[in-house]
Amino acid sequence: MSNDSTQVQGTVHAVLPLQSFDSGFTKRVLVIKTDDDKYPQFIPIEFIKDKTSLIADLQEGQALTAHVNLRGNEFKGKYYASVQGWRLDIDGQEQHAQSRPQAQANPAPATTHELADDGDDIPF
Repeated sequence: MSNDSTQVQGTVHAVLPLQSFDSGFTKRVLVIKTDDDKYPQFIPIEFIKDKTSLIADLQEGQALTAHVNLRGNEFKGKYYASVQGWRLDIDGQEQHAQSRPQAQANPAPATTHELADDGDDIPF
């Protein structure tokens, strides 16, 4: 898989509360409703660490394009996939987190173990 990102276009359906874990890891999920009138999709996109600030002020129904990376991993013989956001385009304007890491297009994926710290065996 290349390091190229994918884009998801639609409107804000929900911004879920910030989750913090004992390890210091934080994440927040943005749910985008795609613009397909007949079969709209509700795509949950994880924003991790400093990227959580990108979605703090979003409003339901707001149109946007999210730039995302697809992530996958294996944990105890099970396989998981996630969609991680790293940039937003809102009304044609690019939104970035306060501090951008050097490897912007390829942020470090969260491990399944970190995601499972909430007591749930499934990280989604």
